[in-house]
Amino acid sequence: MLLDVIRTLGATAAVFVAALLLISAAHKWRHRDRLTASVATLTGLPLAVAPLGLVAAGTVEVAAAILMFLPATIAVGGMLAAGLWFAYLTSLVAALARGRRSFDCGCSFGEHPAPLGWFAILRNLTLMALALMVAAVPPLTSPATDAGALLGGFAFLTLYVAIDQIAALKPLANRRR
Repeated sequence: MLLDVIRTLGATAAVFVAALLLISAAHKWRHRDRLTASVATLTGLPLAVAPLGLVAAGTVEVAAAILMFLPATIAVGGMLAAGLWFAYLTSLVAALARGRRSFDCGCSFGEHPAPLGWFAILRNLTLMALALMVAAVPPLTSPATDAGALLGGFAFLTLYVAIDQIAALKPLANRRR
């Protein structure tokens, strides 16, 4: 019984993670010039090499998302997504260690400098945990054919985008009246 609940949650998480990865890949393609600079800042790569990092990240996102919709490969997709978010997390921590505190990290779908800190780190840890849950206890059927998983996954995606937008707001104390 508990395993069935976990598998249902895993199917919902798989839809959420796969949809987020596909949107992130599309975001990288649509805003590639701006996000190339973000990749260079995050990774320390020269600006001339950063487009390769952007293409590589987008390719891994699409591959992981596709793998998560196929029952035989959902665990591989989850591991690939977790690995991608781990690499992103280490880049965020490295940028913080280099003294970068506020720049357009490409973390959200909006175009704004965002302060790097606990929110960005916790977001990546949460996404890694969800991807690892999908990999550890994959659903028995394709999440793409599970209406509940589809609705739940897209509901979580909507909540994620809303939280992301709220986190991007400047605190009221910093606004001039």
